[in-house]
Amino acid sequence: MFTNDIVEKGEEIMGQKRFSRQDELELKREEMIKAAMKYGFSSAEAVKRSQELDRLLNVNRMKECFSFHHRHISIQ
Repeated sequence: MFTNDIVEKGEEIMGQKRFSRQDELELKREEMIKAAMKYGFSSAEAVKRSQELDRLLNVNRMKECFSFHHRHISIQ
């Protein structure tokens, strides 16, 4: 998946593109791979992109856990 594909998939809301979580993850993953291929896998740029991807993944996990916990509590 290339950046242009993601932009085309983005939903336009109030003049701004919005992406699904999966699209955001794929875009960040693509940026990391490109940086690694261009500058090397342990380059500052590749490591920076990797850390950004980690942050996105962790935020998504936290949202999923909170969502599950919230549903579980409201059922009882």
